Amino acid sequence: MSVSAGHDPHGDELEYAGGGLTREINWWGAFVIGLAGTILVTGIAPVMVTTLGAASIPLIVAITIMGYLLCLLLAELSAMMPERTGGAPSYAYPAYRERLPRAAKHINGLTSWMYWLGWFPVAPLNMILASFYIADRFGLDTSAGFTPINTFIAWWTLAIAVVGILLFFVPAYLGIRIGAGFATVLGIISMVPLTFLAVAFIFSGKADWGQLSSFTQLDGSGFFTGLDGHGWFTVYAGYAFLLTWNVIAMEAAACYIGETKDPERDGKIALTLEGSYGVFIYMLIPIGFLAVLGAGTLS
Repeated sequence: MSVSAGHDPHGDELEYAGGGLTREINWWGAFVIGLAGTILVTGIAPVMVTTLGAASIPLIVAITIMGYLLCLLLAELSAMMPERTGGAPSYAYPAYRERLPRAAKHINGLTSWMYWLGWFPVAPLNMILASFYIADRFGLDTSAGFTPINTFIAWWTLAIAVVGILLFFVPAYLGIRIGAGFATVLGIISMVPLTFLAVAFIFSGKADWGQLSSFTQLDGSGFFTGLDGHGWFTVYAGYAFLLTWNVIAMEAAACYIGETKDPERDGKIALTLEGSYGVFIYMLIPIGFLAVLGAGTLS
């Protein structure tokens, strides 16, 4: 572990322990690796618009803006602590240790646990979604499987998910430079269709902007109407939880700032772009679904 040279109480940098990692990427490497969070829009946007309709848009906009602000805050933290890597948990202890010395270690441990809890399901959930698509495309048998905790899991789903996770582990194990190159390929492959979906409806001439008026639910009921026997607050709180888990993931670029060649500069560029692209994708894709398909089709 390397330690920064001195602490200037009037400066912009904190005294802290650095990770001592090699610096082999620039802002682009951190940005494309962080796209893993932005791509999660494919898992939450369809669910929200097909359940809540236009009523989901205010919720999506508000929480997406929160995710963007988080990216800006982490960009500032990465400039103050350019040697740190690992995202928000890596900043927690240095940030609190002077004013709250007793609580700093606990805050650091709690944020680390929260990070693990938030990121651990990402690979399995995405590979499960991918396995459904692959199994359907290739006509694989998904009737045989097992039921560990009240949820049936096909053997093909398990096999595809395990193999996929292991394949993605290989470039990660080989180092940040190879990992960033691999992420660049995947990032371009995913960014092109996502960007197309986000803007194509605007120029298609088929967008019905009236579908967004009053932000009603799919059945035409008002925004503050309950759903499936639950009050409106419970419904929106539940979807806000799922959406927040997806949206704030676009700050993933912060985990790699300490491995960039110029962390103070690259961190701000990577996280500002990550947040901006995340806002662009998370807002326009669900709006496009509603404007083109309409509540009738989505329901």
